Amino acid sequence: MIGGPPWVGKTTCARMVFEELDNSAWLDGDDVWRVNPFSVRDSRLRNCDANMSFVLQTYLLSPFDYVVFSSVVLTDQPITSGILESINVYLLLGIAASLLFNLVYSANHEAYNPPGNVLKSHADFIYYSFVTMTTLGYGDITPVDSLSRSLSTFFSVAGQLYLTMIIAMLVGKYLGQKTTDDLDKKA
Repeated sequence: MIGGPPWVGKTTCARMVFEELDNSAWLDGDDVWRVNPFSVRDSRLRNCDANMSFVLQTYLLSPFDYVVFSSVVLTDQPITSGILESINVYLLLGIAASLLFNLVYSANHEAYNPPGNVLKSHADFIYYSFVTMTTLGYGDITPVDSLSRSLSTFFSVAGQLYLTMIIAMLVGKYLGQKTTDDLDKKA
């Protein structure tokens, strides 16, 4: 994570790091927040925060060895905390889903139709849970019985609804902080 105020070289530094690392991904907040005039406090950017959080989560869950994230947002503690908290909760939701999928499979080995008819490790369930939550739906592992289908449906909906909750949380934090800042200025 490379953060700092505008015009200090975050993008240049991140580009250099990215170009030196094989099998890497780079998310530059400038690409998500390109507005004129720019202000970290611009309320319209809170939707961008959620999108940035989603893209960062996707990179972190992909088979990249390195993920570089550079952004001016990292200088604003409430926004940074909101993005990092949302990533952590999303990861925990995915792990919880994988445990439930594994539990269903342990009770009934016919609950899923995996390639080769065998789910070899818990990593297979982690993979399946995030493919389901992001609604990618590769189709290599499919739920077969009613319980596994219901659970998969629940987590695919929960994964999408979570993005809405991220937006609401970030907008709420921003508006709450803005109201406090406005009251401080009037006092």
